[in-house]
Amino acid sequence: MTTPSNSATASTIEDDVLATPAAKRSLAPHCQSVGDVLRLVAPRIGPELVDSTGMSRLFHVADQLPAEMAPFWGLELRLGDPVARADILWEIAQGNGSISALAGDHVPGHPSSLSAPVLKRSAFWGDLSAFALDWREGLLWKPMLGNVWLEVDSASAEGNHLENCLDKPCMFWGPNRQSKGTDRALLAALPELGRRFFQLDIDNSHLAKFADALPEDATVFQMGVMGARDIVVTRLCLTGLNCDAAIAWLDQIGWPGDLGTVETVWRKYVDPLGDAALNIDLMPDGVGPKLGVELYAKENTFSTQPWESAFSQLQSAGLARPGKISALRDLPFLEHYVLPTWSPDGPQMIYPALSCNLHHLKLVIVGAEVTEAKAYVGVLRPPFNQSPTQGGEAEGGGGWR
Repeated sequence: MTTPSNSATASTIEDDVLATPAAKRSLAPHCQSVGDVLRLVAPRIGPELVDSTGMSRLFHVADQLPAEMAPFWGLELRLGDPVARADILWEIAQGNGSISALAGDHVPGHPSSLSAPVLKRSAFWGDLSAFALDWREGLLWKPMLGNVWLEVDSASAEGNHLENCLDKPCMFWGPNRQSKGTDRALLAALPELGRRFFQLDIDNSHLAKFADALPEDATVFQMGVMGARDIVVTRLCLTGLNCDAAIAWLDQIGWPGDLGTVETVWRKYVDPLGDAALNIDLMPDGVGPKLGVELYAKENTFSTQPWESAFSQLQSAGLARPGKISALRDLPFLEHYVLPTWSPDGPQMIYPALSCNLHHLKLVIVGAEVTEAKAYVGVLRPPFNQSPTQGGEAEGGGGWR
């Protein structure tokens, strides 16, 4: 789930929590793993979206991930597929304690041993843990890198693949939005990251040509390597383009698909909703044939009302099954919890809310055809640091992280 921002920001949830009378809140549940959070969300995920087999595969992955490693995570759902399965993906980001969890450090209120099993799964995880330490404390990555997304293809995992699917997830890197131009700097570092984690040789000259073609107002908000796939590809995700600029840019970089189809999709889906992002694949011989168009709604509400027009058109086009659309409508919720009284011996990082929402839709264009529609569900459990003292990346000082 490549994403420019959370579906419901921590500040929005903070306002909702403070506006909700304490008498209407239940005690915050203890969640040791992402699987524990999934258990809170699962009753809202209908079997049309994820059936029992698919849910079992999700738990197999989520139970191995410490909850503090993924305050924000999500599910990728294929709306036209008769099989009800989902891939799982999660964000490691600056400012919410997840980098420390990935580094294997002690996180206040949680024993560091929670991260140990997953960090020992494979050489990939060992290197990722070392990278997290460099990211948090070093001078190179912290100014440049804002977040990392990891994605596991749990929808198709079974047998031995299910046991090993977490060993080397797909990986995306997002720029630090606090500084302008960090997306270009991170893009220049992509060959180094591809080699480090996937032993992938990304052609520097090929990447430079792509970078030179970027419109000034565009942002590469995610760049990654689909390293768990049979054919490893480099994927770049852009935002900040309008329809005309997007078409001109795709034409300039030599995307081999039909530009008229892009314009039709833009006018039909993007304009009524509000915003879009583009995903392209860089192959050894040029730009890949697949184009992803991510759709974002202007309104961030805990309902699917802003998406109804898109839902209707997707069903009419045969890209979404009615049962899956109906289940998506029942999905959004926001739960508030009682904030425990702070004490020096108690947990410093607490989780006073949990939200689940439709984050964005994605259409896949190949040639002149829209071949697939996907929904991305976001689950946000924002950490609140109730310590009155200032500290480091995970600890510091009284507020939403």
